[in-house]
Parts: sequence; structure tokens; C-alpha cells
Amino acid sequence: MSWLYRYEAKGIQPYILATERLREMMGASALVESLERSLREALGDGGTIRMAAAGNATVRFEEESKLREFAEHWPMLLSRKLPGLQIVQAWAPIKGSESEALKEVLARLESDRNRPWAELPEAGPLVARSARTGRPAVKRGKKDSEGLLDAATRAKAKVAGDGAADLLAAKLAIGNRDLVTDMEDFGEGYVAVVHADGNGVGKRILSDVSKRDGDGQWRFSTALTEATRQAAIAAIDELDVRTEKGKPLPLRPLVLGGDDFTVILPARHAIAFTEHFLSKFEEQTLAATDALGGGFKACAGIALVKPGFPFHAAYDLAEAL
Repeated sequence: MSWLYRYEAKGIQPYILATERLREMMGASALVESLERSLREALGDGGTIRMAAAGNATVRFEEESKLREFAEHWPMLLSRKLPGLQIVQAWAPIKGSESEALKEVLARLESDRNRPWAELPEAGPLVARSARTGRPAVKRGKKDSEGLLDAATRAKAKVAGDGAADLLAAKLAIGNRDLVTDMEDFGEGYVAVVHADGNGVGKRILSDVSKRDGDGQWRFSTALTEATRQAAIAAIDELDVRTEKGKPLPLRPLVLGGDDFTVILPARHAIAFTEHFLSKFEEQTLAATDALGGGFKACAGIALVKPGFPFHAAYDLAEAL
């Protein structure tokens, strides 16, 4: 009997934005962007990816033993590569159609999502903690100002400090040096946390995409991500025209996958940038009607905050708008 498996990360954006330091956000973003590659390496030839986006994926397994082996090891692998990122996972047998199995998997995920998450191993009273996060410390920062670092902060800072390729910048056809890397680069005044996503994507996946064969599901997944990418590129190109020559592009993309796009930029550019993205997203999805089964509209929230404001709270506000 075949099985359908799905995992979802709980709070990709809060994971990335759980710091006031832009370089750590960059590192977290790079870690999240590498998830699909890690998934493919972990799967090998054990399963077939149906759909994948930022922080979630649906996989079909033909053998229950391979499914259970993967489900046992995948959370442990992620806890090493992305410490602090919570995930939920569920699976169900494909008794009839994949569509029915997916509905069952999503229901199980929703139930699992409400369970409290335990951070293991639990730190005892004698364990030193990071002053910035309150979590158990694993290393002292290279600079005195960094203090003690917890595992998640260390992983994010290490990726950013190692000069790893800026995967999102590469996706968006912009060089790493062309983007801001510190909050000071945004200049004085407020900054905007912008979050956009497509309308009705989940409903179409259940009603149409889940009934397609594996190739059709993968075409939908890649076409949706490409439409989002092209819309983001168009909005960034328009912002570049209004940026003074010789200065870094006042922008830091954080999440780009599926129909999700999250970015930080100066508040003065936020409305025009977002309007341009939403318009281009609709245009790009209409151009990919064959793969998507029709076009999509998108909505977005903009939170204007001071650079010292907790960015995870700013994202929560933008996402709720």
C-alpha cells in the first residue's frame, strides 16, 4: 500500500525574525532555503516529492517501512541543521485517491500542531543561558558584544558569517553585495515588514491539484514558486530604479517559496513595492494557467516599525492584516 506524508514547519517567519540583527535573519533565511535540498538528500530514492515550498513538503512513499524510517530520522536531522525550528508531520495510507489521503493528512497535522513542543534536552538550573533569548547557551560569541549564544542563534550566525551563498539573492537575480546586510543600511526612520501570500491556494490544492498525477502536482508547485519569484523580481527592479546609484538596494528578502513572500525594506518604499508585487503576481499566475489551473490573486500586510522593534511581532501584525 502507498502512503502520503507531509511535514510543515511551525512558524518559518518567526524563526527567521526572532532577532533584531539582520545578519542572523540572513543566516536563518539561508537555512530555511536549504530545506528542500536537505529533504532530497534525506529521501534518496525512498519517496517521491509531490509538492514543496518554504518549510513544507508532501511526499509519496510506496513502502511503509521507508516512510516510518524517514519520519523517525527527519525531525532529528532538522534539529541538528536548524536548531529551534519546530515541525509537525503526519501521514496516511492512500486507500483511494491521493486527494482523500491529503485531506486526512492535513487533519492530522492540524491536530498535531496544537500539541505543546518540548525543547530537548531540557536545560538544568546550572546551565548558562543566552541573555538575548533566554535559551541554553552552547558557545560564546566571537565578539564581546555577542555574549553567550544559544544553538539556534549560533547556527544562524555561523551561516551568515561563513559567507555562504545568499540563496534568496541568487533566486531573485541580485548579487549579495547589492543588498543591505545591517539595519543601519536602511537609514533613519521606520522600516516595513511586508508579508504576502496567494488567495485560495490551499482550496485549489485540495479540489484540483491533489487529484493530478505526480508530474502534475510537481508542475503546480514549481509554477507557483516561479510566479512568486518573477513577481518579486519585478517589484525589486522597480525599487532599484528609485535607489540612488552606488548604494546598496534597501531590501532584505527573508522568505520566498510557494505563494509566500516576506521582505524588510524602508517604510517609504513599502506601499509602492507591495502594490507592484501584487499586480505582477496576478499577472504571472495567469500566464501559468496550464500548470496552475487558473490565476491567483494575492493579499499582503505591511507593518511599519522602528528598527529596534521585535520583528517577529511585526510579522505577526503584517500576517494578520
